[in-house]
Amino acid sequence: MKIKIHYLFIIFAIFMLIQGRFFEFFQYFICVLIHEYAHGRVSERLGYKLSSIILMPYGAGLNLKDQIYSEKDEIKIAIAGPICNLFLLVATLAIWWVYPETYSYLYTFAIANLTLFLFNLLPAYPLDGGRVLCGLISLKFNRKTAIKIVKIFNYIFVIILLGLFVASLFFSVNFTLLFAAIFLMLGIVDKNEGGKYLGINISKTKKRGEWSEHFCRDTRHKNHGYCKALQTQ
Repeated sequence: MKIKIHYLFIIFAIFMLIQGRFFEFFQYFICVLIHEYAHGRVSERLGYKLSSIILMPYGAGLNLKDQIYSEKDEIKIAIAGPICNLFLLVATLAIWWVYPETYSYLYTFAIANLTLFLFNLLPAYPLDGGRVLCGLISLKFNRKTAIKIVKIFNYIFVIILLGLFVASLFFSVNFTLLFAAIFLMLGIVDKNEGGKYLGINISKTKKRGEWSEHFCRDTRHKNHGYCKALQTQ
């Protein structure tokens, strides 16, 4: 699995370094890596494999080569990241309770986990909350329809975040709001329609032939490239 760095993450890193906040950025970077590690671990346990990870300012994009996936599994994989950040946040609070002198050292770590947890729960694409919502909608409708519905929330949150950023110009400028808005804008124009996992070890649940028949029998997948290929065989 390859790890790639999105240009927005690089800009964010440069911005933090210029401000002399290297230690803060390092802790944030660790939180993002742990967040994505949780996604990867759960996906492997469910029998899927991510082709690559793209590090972004508010998490990491899951770059996938195939469109054969289980909506229910997608939900489990997506929610793993925020749950991991919540666990780290609770663990940090517990450490503060026992060793209060660590407060100043772990403050940024706690805030980073809180930010990743809350922001990724937003029902916007490609955040984890958006992937969960997309997975739920995909249980009833086709994938493209689900993504179009979820991306409506992107427009709403982009407007809200840009409005808050403009308001911050009159008080204390908060570039984090701008980065968040740009990140969700990228979700709107994303053509990957990601969140689909490359299946491996399908035999864990069903024999390959049974799994293929079950997958292609679903009317939502009738135009899927994999199913069309089977029809030509």
